[in-house]
Amino acid sequence: MTVNSLPTFVNDPAKNPAFHNFLRVFLPYCSSDLYMGTGNVTYGNNRKFFFHGRHIVDALVKDIIKIKPDIENMKQIVLMGTSAGGFGVAANCDFVAEQFQAVNKNIDVRCISDGGDFVPSVEPIDGCDPDENGEEAGNLWKPVADQSCMDAKPESKECFKFSSYYDFIKTPFMVVGNFIDTVVHGLCTPKLNEQPSFWDNYKQEVNAMALRYIEDKPQNAIFLSNCPFHVSVKQPFAWEKMDVPAVNGQGSLLYKDVISNWLTGDGPYQAMDSPTTINPKCPK
Repeated sequence: MTVNSLPTFVNDPAKNPAFHNFLRVFLPYCSSDLYMGTGNVTYGNNRKFFFHGRHIVDALVKDIIKIKPDIENMKQIVLMGTSAGGFGVAANCDFVAEQFQAVNKNIDVRCISDGGDFVPSVEPIDGCDPDENGEEAGNLWKPVADQSCMDAKPESKECFKFSSYYDFIKTPFMVVGNFIDTVVHGLCTPKLNEQPSFWDNYKQEVNAMALRYIEDKPQNAIFLSNCPFHVSVKQPFAWEKMDVPAVNGQGSLLYKDVISNWLTGDGPYQAMDSPTTINPKCPK
């Protein structure tokens, strides 16, 4: 899928009600560090590796502020990321918002993570330590996550798990995910076609986490489908055909309309499937 074929880059308001009239900037993923890294690493034979995702985000924001005309009159900015970019959006959300609000205190900054780290804490499978992989990545990347969480818990790994640090994010935030994401579902889980009881419990834990999220952050948005795939915005059916029940019980909503409602305040912006029933419009 090319950038211009993404539904968020379409100019038709019927197909893209949220962003059809937005100026859009696409940032390719090249840092291999979930947009959190600040590290320089040298291996044998003087081979150098740079994990500068945090610096890349910082540079992009500074360029936009420098180049965009009339930025002091802009009304709204949305930082949106998918997969690794979804992790990066959560880690950098307040960091980005603070920079834009320093030059325009009235600007409405929002963040959307699609296919990111909406993963519950579950018992790892035998012989696997999820923290071990995290420590290895940390040594390489020198990652920087949400600063307010890191200030409050300087030695804690919780600031790199969305389920533990979302409450520190002050900027309005939207989660887009699946009860089972076929790519992002934790480091120490069984294969998706094994241990069905594990995955049944996993979906219940996702449901509980989602309910806590909207209770803790009622101004935040969510679109959570019971359909196994990865990244909703890259699935045309998920964007404009697969409706999900509104949390308030008033009908069902499409992904594209949940975003639009949230950004404009014109309708409900929280939608969740049941954890026990596959969405009837999920492809077989």
